[in-house]
Amino acid sequence: MMLVLFILMSGAGIGAAFVLRHRIRAWRWNVFAALLIMGMLGPMFVGQLIALLVSGGVETSITECRAAGGDNCNDATVFLVTPLIAGIAAGAGWFCGALGFKFTGAEG
Repeated sequence: MMLVLFILMSGAGIGAAFVLRHRIRAWRWNVFAALLIMGMLGPMFVGQLIALLVSGGVETSITECRAAGGDNCNDATVFLVTPLIAGIAAGAGWFCGALGFKFTGAEG
């Protein structure tokens, strides 16, 4: 499941770069560098915020499971990892796609 999520979110980042490929090639270097970093860090930040929002519920779930005597109480951690992986994948997809379209001159 995580691999599929990584592939989908990387595709979303590359897709965003593909849609903006003509503008990316026209940007000056300083504008390109700034938007490259913001485009990479934006999805990562959103993923971290979502993970932070659900962390309280995950902690409560783990605590309740341990109080009930459960052996494997870490199943809820998938709700923390999923948005983090999605944010990293989307940011990496944007980064690689934007660099590729800027420097290779590839037409889509």
